[in-house]
Amino acid sequence: MVLLRSIERQGFATLAGVYERLAAVLVVVALAGGCASAQGTAVEGAAIAHRSVLVGIVNKQQIFEADPRWSAAYERTRIEPDAARALAAVPPGATVDVYLGTWCGDSVREVSRLLRYTEGMTAVPFALRLIAVDRSKSAPGFTEEAGLRYVPTFVVRRDGREVGRIIESPPRELGADLAALLDGSASGELSGR
Repeated sequence: MVLLRSIERQGFATLAGVYERLAAVLVVVALAGGCASAQGTAVEGAAIAHRSVLVGIVNKQQIFEADPRWSAAYERTRIEPDAARALAAVPPGATVDVYLGTWCGDSVREVSRLLRYTEGMTAVPFALRLIAVDRSKSAPGFTEEAGLRYVPTFVVRRDGREVGRIIESPPRELGADLAALLDGSASGELSGR
């Protein structure tokens, strides 16, 4: 009873008002966490329940069907012509594994950009795998050794060895930074985070 009187003195007329304010605060906190944290999954799930969370190897069509934000972002995305030429000219034989969250705004932005780059190539000189993860950054059989902290993460491998990765957002521009990892002029972790 003392708690209720204290709540009423602070401007909340009813306990329902308290719950309403608390729910609003939790949604804001969950959204502010972006794609970095698995904390608050229940609130995030409630906030975006209309979207599908895909897990495992996916393709462009599956991603676009999972959430309408993806096709809209893809249509809006413009690529850098110099970066497109650099990506198309990298030595063949590398693999790029892209760990993404269909639920993640950073993934929507950066993976849509990558898909635009590959769409314009006559032949993509690297193998590309799109691996969707759940909100805890897990996709059984694919993520156990990936060391994911954030999504999207673009992991570049050559001759079975990791040469570098772009984490969450590139320091310059996705096409240019990915081309640098693929042609060997950059290595290690790259992030604009």
